[in-house]
Amino acid sequence: FTEDLKKSNIIFVLGGPGSGKGTQCGKLAQKYGFMHVSVEDLIQNEAASGRSKTIRDITESGEFISGDIVTELLKEAILANMENSKGFLIDGYPQDIQQGEQFENEIGEPSLILCMDCSSKTMSNHLMQKSQCLEDNVEAIMKCIEAYYKTAETLIAYYENRIPLFKINAEGTPEEVFLEICTSVNTFLKKE
Repeated sequence: FTEDLKKSNIIFVLGGPGSGKGTQCGKLAQKYGFMHVSVEDLIQNEAASGRSKTIRDITESGEFISGDIVTELLKEAILANMENSKGFLIDGYPQDIQQGEQFENEIGEPSLILCMDCSSKTMSNHLMQKSQCLEDNVEAIMKCIEAYYKTAETLIAYYENRIPLFKINAEGTPEEVFLEICTSVNTFLKKE
């Protein structure tokens, strides 16, 4: 598993809620043949499948899923798709250094980090556009964004001098942001 994994590119796509991670991962998966692995989707699919009563109970209670469970779900998704993917875009993970270390210990080191960098105003605007009932969500959205900022700086510092890390200006249009990401990914792929 680890030998095969070393041949695959594992790319962590970091960024706050509403920074455009999901949109950009979809485009990158299409262009480069990477698989987009969204932690949020993995958890939702697992809860909906009924395979794991624990995950369903945790998600229904609104609690956070432990790092152990998330790492296991990621490992399953990566193993299941090793043959038909040129790499994996891990969207929204890790959320803290402990998760990053656990991933490295159990799966492997990421080859590249893309960090979607934009203001809290941009993130909240993106989330508000997606959101159906605005009034109730403003406070929840701001809490999510604040939680991201609390851990983002230390997480970026943890990876910055060890693994190629590109900060992507995510303030532009999705097309502008995609061009910048492609430039970064191409730079990384040429170095391999």
